[in-house]
Amino acid sequence: MAEVRRTGKKILLFVLLVSLVAAGIVEPYFQNEVYHYQDGGVRDSLAGTLDVLVCGSSHAYRGIVPEVLDETLGCRAYNLSTTRMTLAGQYELLKAELARNPVKLVILEVSFDSMTRDRTQEGPEGDIYQLGRYRNPLTRLSYFFRHIRVNEYLSVFYDTLYRGVEAWKALAAGTGERGTSQNYQTKGWKPGDAAPCAVLDPQYYHTTCLETQFRRENVNYLEKMVALCRDRGISVVAVTLPISQRLTLMYDGLDEIYTGYRDLFRRLEVPYVDFNLLRGKTALFPDESAFLDVNHLAEDGAREFTAMMCRWINQDEQAFYASYAQAEAEALAGRDFPAS
Repeated sequence: MAEVRRTGKKILLFVLLVSLVAAGIVEPYFQNEVYHYQDGGVRDSLAGTLDVLVCGSSHAYRGIVPEVLDETLGCRAYNLSTTRMTLAGQYELLKAELARNPVKLVILEVSFDSMTRDRTQEGPEGDIYQLGRYRNPLTRLSYFFRHIRVNEYLSVFYDTLYRGVEAWKALAAGTGERGTSQNYQTKGWKPGDAAPCAVLDPQYYHTTCLETQFRRENVNYLEKMVALCRDRGISVVAVTLPISQRLTLMYDGLDEIYTGYRDLFRRLEVPYVDFNLLRGKTALFPDESAFLDVNHLAEDGAREFTAMMCRWINQDEQAFYASYAQAEAEALAGRDFPAS
């Protein structure tokens, strides 16, 4: 029995030692914002001043510009979105920021896969990024135990250790110190350079079938975000950002997804628009110059889109097609012009 106790103490001591070493390795990663998605210090510095928040995943992260929101709406905006951000992560971060900011408007971004994403298939990548956005270790641990699955613990631990080592390398090279993150200037938005999208061969039109069944877990988190805002008297709008014409031609199922969003937001009484249905979209956001890849707007496209979205928020008249099928037919016929 005494031998068992001694062995147990050795195991506990070993675990404690490993934990302390790991903490020393990873803490600069959490504190110094070395990676582009890390913005805990930025949000702390702006706490109490923000009245417009953007919530979404990579489309919003790349495509909605707080500076343009500020100039056009006369507000102080911040983009909470990031790459692969889960609906759970969006809810948690929105809840935290609503608690410490005088928010008047929340802009929800939903893309063609926001409601159909399956955590079992895509893994913990989005939540790894989410953990990296928390500087407070208690907040980080709380999120970890509530949202990371047990079978993901080892991969998350290894990934975080790797990022910690990279953070130490950046510090040794004289970069990555706290306060130098680009997010201080862009307030959460990540700009990118334009790259032309290749023209899609007609034989591949509508050959990639999208999942169209909304997952209940994702819808629940969206509903919870809307309820958070409603309970505080905060206005909510929802948008789908433009994707390249190459993608709209390649995918099958976009109209079913659009109908799902339209009906969902009608039920929630949230104004919603899909800017892929904007009349003249292919001229306003050409594949040759508006996108950094087939999915995401480049810097100039993002600025143009954000200004256009602000006009919609201000209820300026804009014309939209009724469906992706109608928008595609007009574009392929060369008749997709902005409404006069």
